[in-house]
Amino acid sequence: MRTRCSSRIGTYVVIDMFKRTQNEYAVITSYPKATGKDLLKWRPPIATAGTGIVAICKTKQLAGNYMFKHDRGHFIENPGKPVLTPFFAAGMACFGYWNRFSFSKGHRLLAIPTDPYLPYLFDGEEILMSLRLWTFGYDLYLPDTDVIYHIYEQYYKRPLFWNDDWNIQKKTAVRTAQNWINYVLQLYEKYPKRGQLDVREIDKYGLGKERDPAQFWKWIDYDFQKMESPEFCNLLKKEGFERVPINSDLAKNIHLL
Repeated sequence: MRTRCSSRIGTYVVIDMFKRTQNEYAVITSYPKATGKDLLKWRPPIATAGTGIVAICKTKQLAGNYMFKHDRGHFIENPGKPVLTPFFAAGMACFGYWNRFSFSKGHRLLAIPTDPYLPYLFDGEEILMSLRLWTFGYDLYLPDTDVIYHIYEQYYKRPLFWNDDWNIQKKTAVRTAQNWINYVLQLYEKYPKRGQLDVREIDKYGLGKERDPAQFWKWIDYDFQKMESPEFCNLLKKEGFERVPINSDLAKNIHLL
């Protein structure tokens, strides 16, 4: 995997974004923009207040396996500040995530470690991390400045794991991982069973207790019959989502009464 980002300037910019959220538990995340075709001469453009940003505006489920898959990134008008979003962009790379972008304080990795039980999985990991972060009390924000770019497939042909030899062992591992995701998301009983269910270390890699996962689906107005959420581009380019209080906040407020 190859990415381009300016480590020094990018670090200052993303730390500034984090500070502007005024939220210790902020996670700034989205899909990065593409590089140009001429990689030797290409340089990342300097982002300005009027520069459009890439947003994840919708998620849906795949009919074959019921895994969640975000829509591709959409260019939207820059809201001028990091705004709340429900969707985490997953994978590994320059600032921690591969052809995706994510930035937070280090305690996020201690509280919500990367799930090791998702071998060969591509679809489903993003909504899983979205729910894990959200139920642990973290808030996801859409960045308002570009700090990382990615060489997408149309510009650079590279080995992709889904083009690999998919033997029975790999297919079995994927189905087990898919069952794990639905189990963690408390949706396992909702869909037909495919393969085995392995719930080792579910307490370590499961959901938190700061927010109810059922509340998340209501928050994004998810339609389980149509297997899709609404499209939120217009909301994200304005003020973003309204923050849902965590249980710790509510307990503090009750104590003050």
